[in-house]
Amino acid sequence: MRAKGIRQLLLEQLEDRSLLTLVFWDAGGDGVNWTDPLNWSVDSLPGSNDDVQIDVAGTPTIQIGSGAQSIASLFSNENTELSRGTLSLTQASEIHADLTLSGGILDGSGDVTVTSSLNWAAGQMRGTGKTIIPVGSTLTVLERGTLGLERRLDFGGEKTFTGRLYSEVLSVP
Repeated sequence: MRAKGIRQLLLEQLEDRSLLTLVFWDAGGDGVNWTDPLNWSVDSLPGSNDDVQIDVAGTPTIQIGSGAQSIASLFSNENTELSRGTLSLTQASEIHADLTLSGGILDGSGDVTVTSSLNWAAGQMRGTGKTIIPVGSTLTVLERGTLGLERRLDFGGEKTFTGRLYSEVLSVP
């Protein structure tokens, strides 16, 4: 017999859920290095389920210089340089500033649209996603290092190739 006024509590177990998180660049650390946890709104590096937004006052160049950085998507209004390490994206992403690939790896299944300039001096672009250079944007390939292209590269904008081998290596419409 239950005492009057006392109710039985029933608990039900729910399924596990992964929530996508929007992580902002707040430049609270050194203001330029992707790998400085204090530069992020959560004071830790964004992870594979995170959507990342970079849009701050001033004109910093965000440096990705080490490690394997895996995120869901990137929306950036700031210049970004991928010099070492890997940036892997699983969802469509947009960079509305200059992207410089000078030795790192751009990877993943997410399409990356660069609406300003993609400056490719060294490094790799790979994965099942596309790198998109729309009309009004610029792709510049510089003769500074080894290039590896293992993903679709869509041109709509201007193309500039320097160096004697690039016209033999890349076919440009």
